[in-house]
Amino acid sequence: MTDTTTPHDLGPPPLIIDRVSVHAITTHPENPNDGDVPAIAQSLAENAGQYVPIVVQQSTGFIIKGNHTYLAAKSLGWEYIDVVFRDCDDIAAKRIMVGDNHLSSLGVVRQDALVALLLELQAAEALAGTGFDDTSLADLVRRVSDPDNDIGRGANPAPALGDLTHSLVIACTDEQHQGVLLGELLARGLDVRPVML
Repeated sequence: MTDTTTPHDLGPPPLIIDRVSVHAITTHPENPNDGDVPAIAQSLAENAGQYVPIVVQQSTGFIIKGNHTYLAAKSLGWEYIDVVFRDCDDIAAKRIMVGDNHLSSLGVVRQDALVALLLELQAAEALAGTGFDDTSLADLVRRVSDPDNDIGRGANPAPALGDLTHSLVIACTDEQHQGVLLGELLARGLDVRPVML
């Protein structure tokens, strides 16, 4: 059988990743976002480096995706960084930058699923590099478990404890143990909440 695929059928050209000096490119002067550079630096350090290239407007050397990854890499003393150069005019570059900054904020995080993932990472002692630590995870577990907050539960919030036909109380050794059990039960789709007795 003969392959009749044409270059047009394959979509846009493949991305080419280059490794360049951090001194050859710069942050975009009109980037409206302020990222958490120390948290990104921790992620780069914990995850053995860069796992996504930054995007640079070819004609200007301005970064249009990954400004704060670049700053984090520089803060770690990197001399080189992986980039994809984009041949585009200034308007297209700004559109890419604004879109990249804004479009991810339009998504919705399923908090109960996030808690389950984070508790798994915590149990593996692998929270570093996620932007969460034990304290922020405990706070998230409390918020997800709050009966007055349907965060992460969708349209069917859990009933109040007094409305339940059956109840189960589990004695935990400490708050972390409670958080781990709570996350496992939430991940199973059960209506649970912590109670201090």
